[in-house]
Formats: sequence, structure tokens, C-alpha cells
Amino acid sequence: MAELSPAAPLQMSFISNNEKYNLQLERVRSPFTRGARIINGKGETVPGQRVTDQPVFRSANNGAVLSPVKGVLRGLVRMNGSLVDVEADPATGRMSTNLQVHTPRVSERIIDEGGGFMSAGATERIFDSEAIHRWTDCYEDDYIKRQFSMGVSLGDNGAALFTDAEDATEWMQSIFAMTNMVYEPQLNIALMIDAVYIPAYVSESTDWASCASGISQQLDDAMAWSQPSRQGLWHVFDDCFTNGQAGTVGLAVLGSAWNGFCAMDPLGGQMTNVGVTYITSGTWLTFAHEVGHNPSGWCHIRLLGRDAG
Repeated sequence: MAELSPAAPLQMSFISNNEKYNLQLERVRSPFTRGARIINGKGETVPGQRVTDQPVFRSANNGAVLSPVKGVLRGLVRMNGSLVDVEADPATGRMSTNLQVHTPRVSERIIDEGGGFMSAGATERIFDSEAIHRWTDCYEDDYIKRQFSMGVSLGDNGAALFTDAEDATEWMQSIFAMTNMVYEPQLNIALMIDAVYIPAYVSESTDWASCASGISQQLDDAMAWSQPSRQGLWHVFDDCFTNGQAGTVGLAVLGSAWNGFCAMDPLGGQMTNVGVTYITSGTWLTFAHEVGHNPSGWCHIRLLGRDAG
């Protein structure tokens, strides 16, 4: 049983395992930067396309987060030691839940000391929301909340899931809002979208936009890609995973002493601040995992971070 008020602040009440929950969610800042743009492959702003202006709602102490996606509110609620996927209809006040404790199998692309590649074995990740502890001494003045600027792209199959850029960025906003339920309490950093590049929406093509090549090749192509906007990280989402089949749903480059950890510029003609996530029922968790593999971007918190307010 659940009730949801349709006006801000959102009031959410529900019972789970005979335990009653009452949450108040206030409107908070969107994970888009103030200057966020839809861009083309040259980094130019695309006329007539804009990022969503839909709100994000979050409760105190990161207990819950919701944002609109296709007419309903989607997000997470911290419940009984887990983060639970929820979908709520403001019109009816009804809410459905889906316990997401596991992600699909995830493997990593690692750059070793000698510059070669090796693939770690596929592993199953278990997420425990109660195990989120504040990390300190990760960067200078880490007591100040920071924003981390990112570029986000959609492959061709991913773009086909949405009607236009505003529809697609609604979904991106939801993924980032849920991911920040982990990154903000742990690192005091909010992941922010500063640039969105969707080749299919601007009649362009890129090698990494095709599912046919497979996720490993998509990552290779993203590494060789000339990024249209200078960001801490660029991340590609695509709809290439087939439900019911085993396989990798996320890859990212993990820096090492060999590449200096802090490369926002090409090294040997390749970018290391990139990752790829396939869209599944656990997209946000796969994305959070992959972003954690990109220390090449994290080293630039001092340059890109600023008071989130």
C-alpha cells in the first residue's frame, strides 16, 4: 500500500514487511549544469533541442529520490538495508517497487603498466546501501560539496527508445539522480551532465553508436573518438543487451601509473576518460560501477569541481 501526494514537497507513505515509511521529498537541483547543452559532433549547440526542465525530488539523508520519466516518477527508496527501485504515479498515488540488489555481470577493461590491455573476469556485484561510508582525503578540500562535469551520449539503439532529446534527457536525469544517491554521501560529489551528444538526433554517425560491433569494440571506438566537448568523463549509453542472455553490460577504462591517472587529453591517440553502459533494469547501478573505474577524470575534481550550493 502506498500514497503519494502530487504536489511539492512530495509526501510518500507506504508499508513494507509490516513497517511503515513516511518520507517527505523536497525539490532539489537537477543533475544538469546551468549551461548544459545538446550538441553536435563539432561541439556546437543544436538549435531547437534542449535538456529537460523536469524537477528532481529527494528526501533528507538520501532516503529517497524521484524524478519524472514518461509521465511517472521513478527513483529509489532506501528500505530495509537496500536501495529499492520505485515507480510512482502522481495522478493515482500508487507506487510499485522492484528490489534491485544485484547488477548484471560486469567486466572491466584495465590498462596495465605496460600500456597493454587485459580483461578481468565477469563478476556479480552486490550493492548494500548501508555500506556507504564517507570517504575522506580523496581530493583537496573534500569537505566542500563538488560538481563533476560529464558528457553523455546515446548509441543508435538507445536513441530509438526516446522520441526526442527532451525525452532522452528526462531519462538521463533519472539515472544521474539515482547514481548520486551513492556518490554524494560517499565522495561529497554530485555527477553533473554538462553536454549531451546523440548522433541519431543530429543526422550524424559515429563508430561507437552501433551495437553490431559489441561493447568491447564500442569502448575502443569511444577511446579513439574526438570528443566534442572537454569534460571530466564521457559516457555512452546504448540499448544492446538482450534480456535472458549472459554478457557484459558495462565497460570503462581504468587508469594506471602508465597513463598518469589524469588524462583528459589523448594519450597515444586514445582517450581514457570514457565508459559504456548498456540499458537494463539495473542501468543506474552499472553506470555507478563503471564511473568508479575512471580515475583519469577524478583527478580533475580540483579543476572542474565547484560548490554545488
